[in-house]
Amino acid sequence: MSVGFVFSGTRVRRTLCVSAAALNLAGLAAGFLYTLVPAVEAAGHFFGWILPGAAAMACAVCSMPRAPRRPSAVYLAWTGLGFAILPFLLIARASFLTPFVFDAASRLVVLGSLGSGFVAAVSRPASGRPDFAGKDRRARPAAAAAGFFVGIAAFAIAARFLTGPHPRTAGVLIPQCLPYWSLSFLAVGAATARSGGGESSTRRGAGLLALPAVAAAILGGMPVYQTPGVLRTAERDYSRAFEPESATPGRGGSGTAFFPGRMFLGTPAGRIRPILDVPYLAETVPDGRIFTFRYDAWPPNHKGPRPVLIRIHGGAWVSGDKGYGNINNVNRHFASRGYLVFDLQYGLAETGTFRPRSPTPEGMLGPYGIEDMLRHIGRFTTYLADRAEELGADTSRVFVSGASAGGHLALAVALAGATGYAREHPGSGPDPRITVRGVIPFYPGIGYAASMGIPTPAELDSLEPLLGPANPPALFYQGSLDGMVDPVRVRGFVEAYNRAGGGPAVLVEFPSAGHGSDLIFWNPYGQIFLRYMERFMDRLSGENP
Repeated sequence: MSVGFVFSGTRVRRTLCVSAAALNLAGLAAGFLYTLVPAVEAAGHFFGWILPGAAAMACAVCSMPRAPRRPSAVYLAWTGLGFAILPFLLIARASFLTPFVFDAASRLVVLGSLGSGFVAAVSRPASGRPDFAGKDRRARPAAAAAGFFVGIAAFAIAARFLTGPHPRTAGVLIPQCLPYWSLSFLAVGAATARSGGGESSTRRGAGLLALPAVAAAILGGMPVYQTPGVLRTAERDYSRAFEPESATPGRGGSGTAFFPGRMFLGTPAGRIRPILDVPYLAETVPDGRIFTFRYDAWPPNHKGPRPVLIRIHGGAWVSGDKGYGNINNVNRHFASRGYLVFDLQYGLAETGTFRPRSPTPEGMLGPYGIEDMLRHIGRFTTYLADRAEELGADTSRVFVSGASAGGHLALAVALAGATGYAREHPGSGPDPRITVRGVIPFYPGIGYAASMGIPTPAELDSLEPLLGPANPPALFYQGSLDGMVDPVRVRGFVEAYNRAGGGPAVLVEFPSAGHGSDLIFWNPYGQIFLRYMERFMDRLSGENP
């Protein structure tokens, strides 16, 4: 990008403008094609890889002293603000049942950036004096200083959240937002460079002040740069455990493991119609309060008994809910692949010391501990077994998955059913008519419940006493920079799981991911793990979508 603000020769400017126009136009065409016809995956791949280059070239053009003023301002504002809010649009798009407004808004941000970049590249250079000349000279130092300090702050944030864990909500959101924000940081760098005006000395000074923002943009893309290494390790470990006969990496599942076009444009919502808020259990506790627990069903379009995925939300055992709080697009995704998905509520503890800000419906907090939560999940499996034919469920092919506290509960209910614990403590495991083929825990909160004030027996907290030769196969997801669940603890549990001699366990770990790093359904973390989750479930259920 420095070429644009250090040199202002006609040939250099023309070359930059032609290159930027070509890249932005090509990206725009590929983006529209993939948006209109998602089956054209080649267009999505091309779009995903060309977008950062197109943004870099457009920022270079807009940083030049005689760049067209209004088109440049529109492009830098659109890109800077649009990609700052894009991650939140994608979160809403993946979580809400009716995502169409967020779908349109997120695509407008991305395609609008490319369109405005093309317009800026082909517009006539500004005539007369450049920006911040004459009466505007007083604004130059303020604009340059503002861009410099924003760049320093951006670089500090990227370095903080991509090099160490953070135990709060920021540690959940910021690491997965940074690849999107990196394009915003690039726009800040271009605006800072542009504040140098027309004199060569001030352009060079402004260019130096733009360097922190450019460095933040490069650092923010780290989760994308790390995907090849993550894929190599995950493929090696997964193939050893579950596909030793496979000589072809990437076998199974649908598409490739990481699709850069989906990262920015997402995927179509699909036409799965959920059945919402179905009660499966009502109970009265000793103090007279009545609790009713419900589920959402996501039935596939396929007829006949279908393999089942039971999803258990997280929230530190004291908060959270099905649906929006459990990323609806995961339910939609697996239902579209032929699985019958159930997203559950269960009783939450009212005594826990940790209160995260998660969506929690009224009437869920009660005198409950881990044993009660397992009993509620077990009662749902009984409900499922009793109505298997009516629901279209194949109870011999059931998978249990959950995130954080839900990951712990998914493991606990599966292991309780696989060992003698459920026989000694009736109701703590799945119904005997249910066969759990596999368990998929996302950053599971193993060994944290008792220390957080949740009533629990020791064996249901650490879970290691439940491990044995009847363990179902397991696929774990974990971020190396998780500030809420210690990755060392999860690695140790996976090793213990494999030593126990039952079904194999594989850990897919992401080096720059924090807790809840799959919140943006289409980010690199979510795309890669869902790919392996698909392969895991398809193989163990005998499905071949």
